Amino acid sequence: MTKILYVCRLFSGLEESINNKKWNPTGVPTIYRVINKLKYHNDKFKLVLTVKDSYSKLRENKSMTLDIPDFMLPVTVLKGTNHNNNFRVAKNMYREIIQFLNILRIFLVFKPQIVYIDNSNIWTAGLLARLTKIPVIFRVMGVYQYMHNTMNTNKPSIIQRLLIWLYKSPFKLVITTQDGSGVETWLKRAINPNIKKEILLNGIPSDVTDDPIFPFKKNITYITFLGKLEYTKGATEFVNAMIKVLKNIKDDKVMVNIIGFGSLRDNLISLIKKENLLKKFRFIERLPNKSILPILKNTDIYVSLNRAGNISNANLEAISAGCCIIIPKSKKNYGIDVFTDKMLPENAVCRIESSDDVEGLVKEILSLISNKYRIDKKKKLIRVIGKSLKTWDQRIKHEIKILDRLIKN
Repeated sequence: MTKILYVCRLFSGLEESINNKKWNPTGVPTIYRVINKLKYHNDKFKLVLTVKDSYSKLRENKSMTLDIPDFMLPVTVLKGTNHNNNFRVAKNMYREIIQFLNILRIFLVFKPQIVYIDNSNIWTAGLLARLTKIPVIFRVMGVYQYMHNTMNTNKPSIIQRLLIWLYKSPFKLVITTQDGSGVETWLKRAINPNIKKEILLNGIPSDVTDDPIFPFKKNITYITFLGKLEYTKGATEFVNAMIKVLKNIKDDKVMVNIIGFGSLRDNLISLIKKENLLKKFRFIERLPNKSILPILKNTDIYVSLNRAGNISNANLEAISAGCCIIIPKSKKNYGIDVFTDKMLPENAVCRIESSDDVEGLVKEILSLISNKYRIDKKKKLIRVIGKSLKTWDQRIKHEIKILDRLIKN
């Protein structure tokens, strides 16, 4: 068996499993499905999760290794920094140094044959690739704005110079998720041209429940937002737009579903309460992946305002469900959503100017509500595209095949 050290950020979708000591991830399907597959095929598998988010609710504010009975193998969690913004840059640097030293210690004891590590742990990924002869697979889960900024600036800061040096490390393989975040543009600028690269579009679930967890009425128009309640996802802009939409509609035939959690949740609920519109919103904080698709299949209008790209896992599920979808226009200077434009033709989705275009979103939603024929037409067109998507089983098998080829070589 190949000894694999797998290092990734403690995503919020994994954090609940750690807190409850029960392996039942929500969200992050790419991560947990690959982990499950690798763990199943390799009894010599070591999982290390690193805390990065300042709003993490992890109960233990210390690094720990714990047993999760239905995961079968010990899981190591490395702590992050204090939950405040004082000296944030210095704290983040300190966190990365301490986490690297801890992972290095695990590396020396475990003696892996392959290290699989995500872009949240670029310091560790780059240093292990440069300081050891063990193959390092650098896993890029989409490209964030700071990653684009780092490669685009003419006067990089000290931190950006360090990141550029780390991105140029001699990785054995770089696997990136195609989520519309401009991965092609970033890879050309950031990763050495002689490094093998794979760009993979994610899959859609086949293990879904038949019925949604709450009722849907036929005479109601349902509008759904699915994703982290953060600035990068346009959560505040969505709520502000929906408040204006609801104020423009005289009847009670619109309901808004917000599925997700994040640091903006309480602020968004307060905004809605001030307008006395809370009864028109359903906030669903955490859902098993198999419960999401039935909600989307009953959704009339699906809105994605992701600033980083709009082929996320949630959006792929919305495409598969045949939703009428509203997204922002592409940002070609960073390559963001250029792939999205190719995948989703102009007539298949509704587009607004940007994630900040609240008025444009209000106008588009009101137009759709007043013309259900447009909604039905968009749904029919998007269903055709949805039929071409791979299931998660097919998608993960493809990634495992890539890893198997690497192991054999």
